[in-house]
Amino acid sequence: MTRETEVIDGTRVEEMIARIFSNPEVSYIHIHNAAAGCYHGRVERV
Repeated sequence: MTRETEVIDGTRVEEMIARIFSNPEVSYIHIHNAAAGCYHGRVERV
């Protein structure tokens, strides 16, 4: 289930990951490029 979406400048990725993982209901994040179909990876909580 999608909890949040956001388009950011690539220099803010670490800040965005920390903010989204501050929600304990989030177990992973899919990161996409803004262009259609550009999946970059999955970030998992450790």
